[in-house]
Amino acid sequence: MFVAFYLGLLGAFGLIILLAHLRDAVGAQQGNQRAATIVWGAGLAGVASFSIGWAVLGGQIVAHLEGGHAIVIAPPLTYLIGEIGVVMIFGSGAVLLGFALIVLGVACRQMWPGWLRWLTVIAGLGSIAGLAFFPFFLLLIWSAATGIWLLVADRAANEPSTAAIS
Repeated sequence: MFVAFYLGLLGAFGLIILLAHLRDAVGAQQGNQRAATIVWGAGLAGVASFSIGWAVLGGQIVAHLEGGHAIVIAPPLTYLIGEIGVVMIFGSGAVLLGFALIVLGVACRQMWPGWLRWLTVIAGLGSIAGLAFFPFFLLLIWSAATGIWLLVADRAANEPSTAAIS
């Protein structure tokens, strides 16, 4: 669980970096400053909720480990604490990030191809339904596809053109 806790927080930090990049890219387009602010604010609130959820789950594990066998915590209480952490991650965190993705998908007409905009909106809707657990995986598919596309697009933009070399 300790490894999962640190990986969850590392993922939250990576999401902050991605959201900052997306905020700057969307805000650079004329008339999209408000959308950039909404994407940044809702996304950052979602990251905070993800982090709190991981902390609740991690705190419960630490309490059980440090308490040893002398402290008996009733199974219903353990279940309650675990579900609170899960709702913070797949509930409020996913819903807030889903709102940010829907705004992003609508606002990035000029900077993204159509398939990625639609995937962003679909991932946003799946993220809003994340408490049902299975639609949350659309967010993971979106993050992989978007990350690959951003890396490829950035590499293509940084390559010198053959006309400039001649």
